Order: sequence, then C-alpha cells, then structure tokens
Amino acid sequence: YKAQVVPLENEKNTINNVKNFAVEVIDQKTKVAIVSDLLHPDLGALKKSIESNEQRNADILSTVEFLNKSADYQLVIMYQPTNNFRALFNEIEKLKLNKIVITGTKTNWSLLNQLQSNYKQKLTNQIEEYQPSLNQNYSTFIIDDLSFGEFPPLKGAFGETSFAVPFETILYKTINGNQIDEPLFATFEINDKREALIMGEGLWRWRAQAYINENSFNTFDNFMGKMVQYLS
Repeated sequence: YKAQVVPLENEKNTINNVKNFAVEVIDQKTKVAIVSDLLHPDLGALKKSIESNEQRNADILSTVEFLNKSADYQLVIMYQPTNNFRALFNEIEKLKLNKIVITGTKTNWSLLNQLQSNYKQKLTNQIEEYQPSLNQNYSTFIIDDLSFGEFPPLKGAFGETSFAVPFETILYKTINGNQIDEPLFATFEINDKREALIMGEGLWRWRAQAYINENSFNTFDNFMGKMVQYLS
C-alpha cells in the first residue's frame, strides 16, 4: 500500500509525506478438537475461550467424530477420557499431535494410567475439590495472576499424582487453604511433543468468575490462549 498526506501550501519538505508499506494476511486458522463423550458446560466454555482469538477454531466432537477427521486438527483437548478413548490415544500418537488432557469426576483413571506412561494417578475412587495456587516460578510462558485464589475449586480425583517425566507446574493444588506439592495444571515436553494436564473439571466456573472480577472474559481467555499457543 501507499499512504500519502497532501502537502500544505508552503510546506518545504514533502519527502516524508509518502510511505509505502505492506500487510501480510495469514489465511490459516489453528484448528482445535475438543473431544469428549460426556455432556458438560466446560466444553462450551473451552470453545468460546479458544475462539475469542479469531485465528483459532474449535470443534466439540465425540471420539468417533474425531477419528473420522483427525488429520484436520493441530491440537486435541481430551476431556475426561473414558473407555472409548483407547483408539483416540493411538490415533494421536500416530499423528504426533500435541494434546491437553482434562480429568474430572467421570475420568476412567484406570484406563488413563494404562494408555500413557507420563504420569500415574493413585486410584482411590474418591473426589476432592482443589483450589488453584499460582506458581510464580513457572517459566515456559508468561502467566498473569488472575486472582486464582478467588476462583471456585475444580473437582478431581483424590490421591497422589506421580510423574515419570520432567514437568512444570502452572497451578498447584490447594486443599482447605493448604497448598500441596502437586500440580493442578502442568505442562511437559517429551519426544518432541508438548502436553498439558489439567486435574479437575469446572473450568466454566473460572471463566464466569473472571467475568465477575473484570466485567470481561478476556483475562481467562488470554490465559487459555497462551496455553493453546504453546501447545499448537
């Protein structure tokens, strides 16, 4: 493009009245698959959050729907893996896709412990509520404190989570006001693939709380956007 300012009547230097510039249009969206065989308000909240960035598109799919068009996506969010996710894990491994695994009260941890070797959850068949506590030393990407301490708790499996790979904690678990040395949100990179693990359901409440605090969804959407950017 060429931008030009009409010179004044007695203007002596008109050389800087003209500027040539270029605009690069990136006509490609990052496509994210949100895969679940459950109905949950977290799914809609994740889709809205991801698509708040115009360069991203998110589809909510069942496991069968995803397997029919798995090559269309750059990132997969696996929401509460259940018995039907065995083929899904195999497909993601074959395509070498990055992923976010979100667990909760309906997650089949016995199966999830079998399908991957990066982390294991102690099986107790009990549910716990976890408040988030920000790790100020998280260094993979910049995280702003969204007043996480005011956020509603996420519900997840009670019991120790052990990791077999190096990982970084974004948010720690807090129970009854006491922070424990276990991640609520974690990221890790292994064999040239990146992954995030979220250990609880109820993210839709966090997005709603962000709106109550700021009169805008932007802070939560930006937080999730940074995670999606890192992984995709």
